[in-house]
Amino acid sequence: MPTLLTRLRKPPSSDWVAVSFSGDRAELARVHRGGSDAPEVQVLAAVPYAKGEERGALKALRKYLTTGRITLLLHSGEYQFLQTDTPSVPAQERNEALRWQIKDMVDFPVEDATLDAVPIPQAAGGRTAQCWVAVAANAVIQSKIHLFQEAKLPLSVIDVPELCQRNVAQLFEEPGRALALLSLTDAGGLLSFTYQGELYGSRRIDISVDQLTNAPPERRESMLDRIGLDVQRSIDNFDRNYASIALTRLLVTPMPDAKGFMNSLRSNISIPVGPMDPTSVLTVKKAPELSDPVRCAQALMTLGGALRDES
Repeated sequence: MPTLLTRLRKPPSSDWVAVSFSGDRAELARVHRGGSDAPEVQVLAAVPYAKGEERGALKALRKYLTTGRITLLLHSGEYQFLQTDTPSVPAQERNEALRWQIKDMVDFPVEDATLDAVPIPQAAGGRTAQCWVAVAANAVIQSKIHLFQEAKLPLSVIDVPELCQRNVAQLFEEPGRALALLSLTDAGGLLSFTYQGELYGSRRIDISVDQLTNAPPERRESMLDRIGLDVQRSIDNFDRNYASIALTRLLVTPMPDAKGFMNSLRSNISIPVGPMDPTSVLTVKKAPELSDPVRCAQALMTLGGALRDES
């Protein structure tokens, strides 16, 4: 089920440590999975960061990176995440076929790109098999690899936020039911649809939590209406494509004034809306700051990166 943009090394540890560089901070999360127990957030740390200062940020976080498998998150502008038909070719030829299939969908030459694909499970109805394709320019990928090589840190995986949010969402799924999860972070909004741990739908919303929080009342109302319309259109699309799968609720990640935001959504969409409480599915005694909605929103994708499960 889990996939990645590129796989590098796999040290003998069951713990994942995720690192992200976004906005004004570099962030790290370490998660331990212990059998049937809830995943434990063992470390959540952040240091100030400005673009071009990745080495210094890694040095500051190095004490948390000595053990565990490390995954690095790409951020908006460094990759594209596309949905397309799955080529009818042998598995070993799939990525090369996809490379030319998406050539008009990316804004850089596909011959200089790294890509990987995630299958979208087929539902009843005979719909053409489709997949997600994560694609980034080789120069971006190589710069990330070199950063960790220079720091003498064993980078295992380079991943993307859409799949990190999938990792979070699957913890909240109910048996036999699909789940919609909406996050608003400083990178913008991301709506995902998951079922049985698989990503069935994903949509970006170009409104960040800061834009919404700091907007004047009339502008905020317009933003709320737009988000509600985008969410309902995505729900309608999911229902059309996967009529055999019951989508029963939308969860909203922690954010300032989450109650007001959810009330607005309830007036615009057709399924129940509720808050996502990470403390209900994670052990967070070592990361009590996750009770702060602002901090939780900041850390969401990094936590998702550390929630990889390759069992």
